[in-house]
Amino acid sequence: MAAPWAGRGAELRGDPRPAPGSVDHGLRITEQGEIIASKYSDPELGRRNLETLVAAALEAALIDTERLGERASAYFAAMDAISALALRAYRGLVYETPGFVLYFRASTRSPRSPI
Repeated sequence: MAAPWAGRGAELRGDPRPAPGSVDHGLRITEQGEIIASKYSDPELGRRNLETLVAAALEAALIDTERLGERASAYFAAMDAISALALRAYRGLVYETPGFVLYFRASTRSPRSPI
């Protein structure tokens, strides 16, 4: 049985921020029913709780999680170059390798084909 505080280290330390990078594609909050009642039953308390959550989410979203700082543009340029090489290799395999499509279709089951 997990301890009642398992997974709540940051919250118990008074640090409501989500982990860096965890809010890059949105934020989902899950809370138990009794917690919702205690946090949001009073409008002022609910507003204060939402302000804390929004401020923490914004801070987490704006932090330089990779700590690249001044090096960011060089790193991003390197990733762009790697991405271009990977795309060229993929297209070479798929479109320029004789027999690849036949091999792929023969070795990959289609949902429409019988088992």
